[in-house]
Amino acid sequence: MDTCLVCGVSTNRVHFSVNCCRKDAMFYRRSVASKAVYKCRRLTKDCKITPDSRSACRYCRFVACQKAGLQLKSESNLEPDNDKPIYENTPSQQIYSTTLGRSIEVKDNKVHYDLKDTLKNIEDIFRRPMYGETKLNGIHLTCLQKATQGLQYFVKAMNMDKTDPMAITITQQMPLKDFCVFWEKFMLHCAELLMHLPNFYNLDFETKYLYFKDFWGCFEMIITLHYSMTTFGFDNEEVLIMFDNKSAHRHEPLLFTEYSTTPEVAEEVSRLFAAPLDFIVEFIYLPMKSLRLNDTELAFIILQILYSRKNMSNISQEISKHHEKLLKISATEMHNYYFYHQNIENYAWRLIQISKLIENSRAYNEREQELFLVGKIFKIFDYDLFDTELYPKYK
Repeated sequence: MDTCLVCGVSTNRVHFSVNCCRKDAMFYRRSVASKAVYKCRRLTKDCKITPDSRSACRYCRFVACQKAGLQLKSESNLEPDNDKPIYENTPSQQIYSTTLGRSIEVKDNKVHYDLKDTLKNIEDIFRRPMYGETKLNGIHLTCLQKATQGLQYFVKAMNMDKTDPMAITITQQMPLKDFCVFWEKFMLHCAELLMHLPNFYNLDFETKYLYFKDFWGCFEMIITLHYSMTTFGFDNEEVLIMFDNKSAHRHEPLLFTEYSTTPEVAEEVSRLFAAPLDFIVEFIYLPMKSLRLNDTELAFIILQILYSRKNMSNISQEISKHHEKLLKISATEMHNYYFYHQNIENYAWRLIQISKLIENSRAYNEREQELFLVGKIFKIFDYDLFDTELYPKYK
């Protein structure tokens, strides 16, 4: 027998698409219908809700209902839904015009890209108030819904929802300058995405930066491939991967003549990148294509990448334990989403494949760093991005 996600009593009932006993469901319905405003009796906001003490604190009981995912049919627009975005407004981009599009210095196979202004803008974003709405129609959004909201903001800000595949240039020539501008824009909006998440927003500045550095590389891989598939279609048999929002490449050797001094160096760089590209296609691109991930699943991936335990110094055990609890809550939300909204009873396979995508994306990031290190040691090419503070330092 299942248990009520609010108070823990044994029950087989489902109310508002969630495992929930009748008493908690009726309490939630009355509270929403009357637009009730409660205060915690003990002022701690963490009263324990049990079958014998549900009347002790109505505030904490109502919060427990929200965290369990209860919602009235009339409030159905609170569900993460690809057809009904949680974020409706057009993102502002006013602070970026002075930093995007600067020149990139290429000299003696060394690529130097000044990130000083980019780092300042990321710091500014992390000191702002939290992005997005925390409630819709008076109901608190869950952590998964806030992640969906942040994702939809990011997609709009990056113009990933308006790309015309007919306007994309297919080329094997790496468009270095356009790619760097696109990457910088990605970094800024990635920071804004994370600022939609209350538990990220509440971290101190230094911890925010640690989590951001660990997060962006893995997320970049997954969202870039998803962007490629939504642009060219999941049924397109040809492998096409976006460089930026103007150009894409096939699963063929890449050309790096733009920042190589000789054809021989360009050929050597192309050879070094061949195996990593094969890895991307076989272990990330093709599995993602078969899954056809939606916004809710991408939001779940965001939470998994962000809140999974880190092998990094300066992150307290208390924060790590709290984030483990958030991951458990998001797993419960995914169960409800698959079982009650998608009618997928055997969803374990999809979650396993999603976990593999995250693992393989992290593995690629490690390979990429090793690749650039090899290029630097043997003086084939030197891309100084990997020497900046945007890359994480692990124990």
